[in-house]
Amino acid sequence: MKKMKMLISGLMIILLTFTFANVEASSNINIEGMEVFKSNPALNTTDKNYEISFKGYGFIGNNAIKSEYLNQYLNESKKEEILSNVGNDDLAIIGNGVQSIEFGYKNYGVFYGLEENGLATLSKDALELMSIGNEIGREYIFEGTKGELAAYTKGGISYSNSSSKLADRMDSNKVLLGFNFGLLSGAIAKYNGIGSITTNYQDTITGSGSVKAEYAEEGSGYVLDLGINTIKNEKFSWGASISNIGSISSDSGRFYEYEYDPDAQEFKETKDQPLDKLVYSLPTKINVNTKYHWKKNTILYNSYTITSYSSGYQDHRISGALEYNKLTYLPLSIGTTYSTLQNDFTFSAGVGLKYKYLKLDVVFSDLKYIFDGSRSIALGVSTSFSF
Repeated sequence: MKKMKMLISGLMIILLTFTFANVEASSNINIEGMEVFKSNPALNTTDKNYEISFKGYGFIGNNAIKSEYLNQYLNESKKEEILSNVGNDDLAIIGNGVQSIEFGYKNYGVFYGLEENGLATLSKDALELMSIGNEIGREYIFEGTKGELAAYTKGGISYSNSSSKLADRMDSNKVLLGFNFGLLSGAIAKYNGIGSITTNYQDTITGSGSVKAEYAEEGSGYVLDLGINTIKNEKFSWGASISNIGSISSDSGRFYEYEYDPDAQEFKETKDQPLDKLVYSLPTKINVNTKYHWKKNTILYNSYTITSYSSGYQDHRISGALEYNKLTYLPLSIGTTYSTLQNDFTFSAGVGLKYKYLKLDVVFSDLKYIFDGSRSIALGVSTSFSF
């Protein structure tokens, strides 16, 4: 039990402190609409012969609670606003992060680092029970309370190359294909809540329900990313990719279960029992993206991403970004993203610094966080040296 609490607490701390959505294996950080395009495995090429890069970023978001509510007392009207934001859905909290190093030579690369992924949901009934309290005679349903978390090391190789045959067939200037392949090792955890309860005037509880948490401190697996990028002409390019094909599994998993027994009218615990096998499937992402040289110093990016979680949830993200690079040594970017899982727009900004062999990028989202509170926050920093 102690180990399980330490594992889940550690994963949540990682997600909350380190956790920019849809950032994959590009060597530099960009705002989301640009990042989806530039992180395509088909673009695994260096600006010069050699490149070494370091990056770190984190994202955490939800679909109901503004950041300004996290450090203040919530009165009844604010609690009702949160429940209204959830609507008919569950409260969803998403987090991901990366801290990595990558070395590239022309169109080859090797990478190693840490990654964190998580999606936790709480049923609306459970949220209402926790925030407002119970209503006599009402049934509270726990289905929809589930989550999956992972923190792991990732090391592997990347490669890309152009195909003149495909370029001819697609009537394009250039077509590139690429992949990333990595080995994973780390900790995984899942939880799931089922059933329902009802309280009555005799201060008794009827119904049944349980929460089961499964976890493993040591697991291993693999991940594969595939991509294509097509340069149609000097102005327009498009790409598509599928990433996070893979999983982490463990034969040394454990589980803990807490349930209400309606016959005995009491809560029971099942502590720290072995599991035959525990498997965590990575959140698979399908990306389609475009790049358009609108004016001499202005580039437009657009992307559409579907992220599928093994728990059954999906996040459709539509992004647009503008990069202004009249000052080649100080490119600026702004963008916006709509997420169906968060049911919200986010606004992001980025700035770069290029000086000889050095390139530095900093991105921040959501800009609403500064002014009126936001349902998400993301920060990323990357540095690369080319020679």
